[in-house]
Order: sequence, then C-alpha cells, then structure tokens
Amino acid sequence: MGEHLATPEAILTSAATLLREMPFDDIAYRSLGESVGVSERTVYRHFPTRPHLLSALARWLEDQVLPPPTFTDWESFLHVVETRFSDFDRAPSYAHLMARAEAISPVGPDHSSFFAEAVRALVSTAAPGLARRDAGRLCAGLVNVASAQFWARCRTGLDMDVEGTSAAFRRIAEQLRASFPETAFASHRAAEAAP
Repeated sequence: MGEHLATPEAILTSAATLLREMPFDDIAYRSLGESVGVSERTVYRHFPTRPHLLSALARWLEDQVLPPPTFTDWESFLHVVETRFSDFDRAPSYAHLMARAEAISPVGPDHSSFFAEAVRALVSTAAPGLARRDAGRLCAGLVNVASAQFWARCRTGLDMDVEGTSAAFRRIAEQLRASFPETAFASHRAAEAAP
C-alpha cells in the first residue's frame, strides 16, 4: 500500500525533473516509468491521459515547488502575489505548465487549490458585508489575476517584465476591490467604530 501511494508522487517528481530539460509534450510515459522503476502501464494507471498528468503535475508543482506563502490581509495578499510572480520568473517552465493546466478543462474531481481557498478566506474575512454572489465574483477575479495564466499572458503575450506584471496585477486587484461598496469591507467598519 505504501508503495502504491508513493508511485504517483515519484512519477510527478520525475516529470518535474524532466520538465527542466524538455517541453511537457516531449515527456514520454515510458521515460517516466523507467526513471521511477515502474512499467509504462503503471504510469498510465495513475495518469490515464496527458491532461490527467498535466493537471496533477501542475497541482503538485504548486503544492511542493512553488507554494504561495500565506496571507491574512489585503496588503499581504498583494505582496504574496508579487512574490509569486517573481518565483514564476525563476521557474518559467513550471509556471508555463501551471498556466497551461489552468486553461484546460478539469479531468477529475474539482478541488480548489490552496491558493484559491486562501483567497476565499481572505474575502470572507475582509469583506463580510459582501453578498455571497459578489464575494464569489471578487474571489474569482482575484484568483484569475493572481494566476500563473495571468503571469504567462503578461510575460509572453505582452512582453512585460515581472515588475510590469506585478503592477498590472496590483492595478486590476485594486479595481476589482473598488468595484464593490467600501462599506462591505471590515476595515471600513473598523474605522467607523474607532473613537
């Protein structure tokens, strides 16, 4: 049983190593199996299609290699995303793979990432006065502009450096926040209650 649980992790670790040397589409299941010491069939059993492997590898990279630091308030969220974009710049092959995975349809159960759940918690705490639908819209917008896909569009499509990408993110995030009533945010209520 322990070996069964370790095999997918070993395959993903091997795929991440190979990703530094070649594009994702060139990583063969046979090579993954050989590097882990299992058959190609075993790799297919864990990741039946390339989209399954892509999705799992992107999630693994975000959890193990490029985990976002925690944040508890609006300013720390903005700083964390800017740091995240710098991390993406240092590991572009990983960031591009994560962006690609964000663009495909889910292939398994839809589990939110740690980052998306942290954004939901931030919005719930920082904007307790927002209606549920508005809170969902704000969360979706913030997760979108803080994503590897946003970073990749800015870096590749618009040829922006990390500072420009971070500035664009900050502007959009502030505009998203400003599109909702300030009275919905906890900081506004705390300022009203202060003597």
